[in-house]
Amino acid sequence: MATTPTKPNVPSKFQTEVAGMISGFTNDLPTTVKNLTIAGGSMTVAAILSQLNAIMTTINTVATTKTAFTEAVAARKAALPADKAFIAQLVMAVKLLFGTSASQLAAFGITPPKAKAKPTIKALAIAKAKSAATRALRGTKGKKQKAAITLQGQSTLQVLGPDGQPVDPADAGSSSGSAPATPAAPAAAAPVTPAPTPPAAH
Repeated sequence: MATTPTKPNVPSKFQTEVAGMISGFTNDLPTTVKNLTIAGGSMTVAAILSQLNAIMTTINTVATTKTAFTEAVAARKAALPADKAFIAQLVMAVKLLFGTSASQLAAFGITPPKAKAKPTIKALAIAKAKSAATRALRGTKGKKQKAAITLQGQSTLQVLGPDGQPVDPADAGSSSGSAPATPAAPAAAAPVTPAPTPPAAH
């Protein structure tokens, strides 16, 4: 598991001052100096060094603890997704084992599922009224309402002839389904017989 690199600790101004004091009293103080007057009182060099070292110890402890804390937080963030997935699978396994038993699930820190509340008569009436109002507002119709809608009047069909004028449906039907009628041949004229001539008188 990769860890986030920590930033190096930068010494504070106070920490630098303490470190300088320790170095000076240890390496650069003349050997003839045995005591110093501090806050109106005399204090030996050994006592001064002891207190300086105690101050530095607390500073270093804070720095070390801060580094450890930063590393611990980074490790926690890196492991959190996998840890959450494991706990989720474990919860599912426990639920499969005990079902919906509230007491047994609670013993494992699992909140049992809430029972679905049955709607009251008042709630059902309000829901039905809201639904009817919404349907009326949207113009929504049910199957029975749609079936009750019928066409008023009768549908008609108009046939137009080649000239664009309306054609009687009866004529259109007789002419469209049969061949055009052949005109009848003219009747032949009967031969004319001349009347007899009467005899002449004597």
